[in-house]
Amino acid sequence: MKAAIMVSKANIASLNIMERLLEDYPFTGSPPRLSVRGNSFEVHQFDGEITHLEGIDSGIDADLLVFASTHRSSAAIDCFTVHAVGNWGKAELGGRERSLVIAPAAELKAAFQSLQKNRLGMEVIQEATHHGPFVEKPAMFIEIGSSEKMYRDRQAAEEVAGAIMSLGEAQKPVKAAVGIGGPHHSPAFSKFMRESEYAVGHVCAKYALDCLDAGMLRQAMERTEPRAGIALLDWKGLGGHKQRIKSFIEDEGIPWQKA
Repeated sequence: MKAAIMVSKANIASLNIMERLLEDYPFTGSPPRLSVRGNSFEVHQFDGEITHLEGIDSGIDADLLVFASTHRSSAAIDCFTVHAVGNWGKAELGGRERSLVIAPAAELKAAFQSLQKNRLGMEVIQEATHHGPFVEKPAMFIEIGSSEKMYRDRQAAEEVAGAIMSLGEAQKPVKAAVGIGGPHHSPAFSKFMRESEYAVGHVCAKYALDCLDAGMLRQAMERTEPRAGIALLDWKGLGGHKQRIKSFIEDEGIPWQKA
């Protein structure tokens, strides 16, 4: 696997994570590169807002893009987050309208489980799929939340750097899934990531369910790597959409399970 670690010079946590990577691991050259266990990692720096780096993968030789970033929350809870990239509806924070980037389900799960071991006792969250940039290669975000203090915290950045480097380790086969329903911070699907054999790629939160139809669900299944074989439904978190979503899932012949 060739992984490109994407760093924005305009993002505090992104720069902090890059500094820890270059300090704690033997990266060399320009761009900084490291080979480990048959995998390679390269650090790429860019100007501009990280969610608006549209098509930034063009010309980058990589199988996976890992965007190191900040997580923002009005609650300012200390946490780590991972999530897939794309927009179920309008493209309000980069990317393309109704377009999902390929979600690397196995790598999302590996990073999530690595962060679970963090020494700070911080919560690890899988968020719903949201925002840009739109790229053609598989991509994921890994983030520090949710305050200026944590963005600059050395140990938090070390934990994220370690989770990124864990992507080079041998991984168990996973059953890839799409998650549907519930809040943005996806407690049901975070539980699946912690405790089950499922690796959840794209997640459509309750607030985006008006945008979810059979076409978007097919896109989510197909643009998960490995291809998602099941839809996991946060049943209580579907609200008034339960029967509509159940109906088109069954019409499409997609296996589903209540979460």
